[in-house]
Amino acid sequence: MAWSDTAPFSSGFVNPFLWQAILAQVSQPQREMEAEKRFMFLQTRLPVRSRGVARLLLNLVEHARMHERHEGYLAELAWWIEVEEAEGLTASLIEQLEAGEIDAELIWRVLEAAENYWPPYRRMAVLEAYKQHPDGTPLHRIGNFHYTRGRIRSDLGQYPEALEDRQRADICPLCR
Repeated sequence: MAWSDTAPFSSGFVNPFLWQAILAQVSQPQREMEAEKRFMFLQTRLPVRSRGVARLLLNLVEHARMHERHEGYLAELAWWIEVEEAEGLTASLIEQLEAGEIDAELIWRVLEAAENYWPPYRRMAVLEAYKQHPDGTPLHRIGNFHYTRGRIRSDLGQYPEALEDRQRADICPLCR
């Protein structure tokens, strides 16, 4: 496929006015087919490590009418917050925990999965919500909790607090 065949679609996602003008010229079936082709190509080559990538894939899913994937990308975008929104994420997760909408194990799994690609402020927001579980931190996670919080605090430049958490993790009998 020549550059001129793909340029309108790739640049359309950057400029919303151009994007709308181009979409008006393309039939619905053609739009769905092109969006699905681009989605299938990008989903395997472009990891969702930024809000922009998640939005791009969500946009393609919407145009391809791939409804089964739509909710997944909306959920992915819900986790992408800025520094100023971290407390709001913590509060929202605590509310969901208390209402029984999510459980602490799910929060822990999300935290583990995001370890290498979420910024520390977002991981800390999720960890703080985990700490607020109505039943407390599960005993089998106490050492890992302190170790993880120490790593995040170190990444945030909170070195004295990070050292304290690391020491707590080291003396935890359940960590061994």
